[in-house]
Amino acid sequence: MRLLYAFLLITTVFAACGHPASQPPKPISDSACAVSTVKQLLKWYAKKYDSIDAFQLVTMPPSEDSGWNTVNFDETARYLQTLRSSGFFTEKFLADKQTYFRDCDSNFAVHKENNRSPTGFDIDVLLFSNNTEDLLQDTIAPNIQLTGGTVTFDKYLVFTTKKEGDTCRIDNIRFVTDPDSAADAVCTRGADTTEPAIREIKREYEKIRADSSKFQVFTKDIMDESTEGGDATLYFEERQLRKAVVHFFGETGKLRSEYYFVHGKMFFYIGRETSYTKPFYIANYKIGNVKVNRCYFHNGQMIRWIDERGKLVDKTLYPAKEKELLVTDSSFFTVDNP
Repeated sequence: MRLLYAFLLITTVFAACGHPASQPPKPISDSACAVSTVKQLLKWYAKKYDSIDAFQLVTMPPSEDSGWNTVNFDETARYLQTLRSSGFFTEKFLADKQTYFRDCDSNFAVHKENNRSPTGFDIDVLLFSNNTEDLLQDTIAPNIQLTGGTVTFDKYLVFTTKKEGDTCRIDNIRFVTDPDSAADAVCTRGADTTEPAIREIKREYEKIRADSSKFQVFTKDIMDESTEGGDATLYFEERQLRKAVVHFFGETGKLRSEYYFVHGKMFFYIGRETSYTKPFYIANYKIGNVKVNRCYFHNGQMIRWIDERGKLVDKTLYPAKEKELLVTDSSFFTVDNP
């Protein structure tokens, strides 16, 4: 008994004086929490992408002359519940997404849209990205940067997070579709040398967009360029071409090209190529992929080409693209007596 008492006494003294008390785990910093949340979200979405993409968020008529697109709110409710159950999103994020769906439905009602590429749903509605599958593949070795209260993934996917207790949740997601847009800093490596020219291009681009309602508008059909035909809409300011929008339609996709001009010279081009999972005349076809390319010109020469991944294209490829845009496509820009 004495030996047992002595052992207990020594153990007690050692625990109280001789061995430091275990320290509670250090709280995770806000920045580490934010980065970890974004990484985990993208891994989750990569696994769930196919099942989430299967939600039929838009009800489309059987044919273009039998009705109009509408948002399927039963499906959007299921979609939002899937996001809520993941635990990654704030209630504000989910409420904003619900508002987005309502706005899209209102747009359908006003514009009577019945095409197979419904506005607002021809991109990934979670990340607002044209290249979601490529981005999700990058989660294996993600390129993540932390700036202030935002996390930027792969340079163009921007997350705003909110700390709730020891947990971070996604409060907003923004995909930077144009790294040279007026609202976003240029973060494409190698782009700084042409920044003064790019700023001038931005200003002229915004001016044309603001003044488009004042321009004379001409439309024409374009034949023999695609299986389902094409058309061009040309905008003139005092007989001078300022903007051209050209569409080509095919069985398995479509191409929308926008060209902008000043003093008779092209200064900006943006092309959006949409591919379908199957020919459009087969039921339940969907948007398979969207590729966006942007080309910038100064004094008739291309100074920057940004591809669908938001990356600069090698300048050795510029001459062929210049010829395509400035020479080959010029046949689309003529009308009789503008």
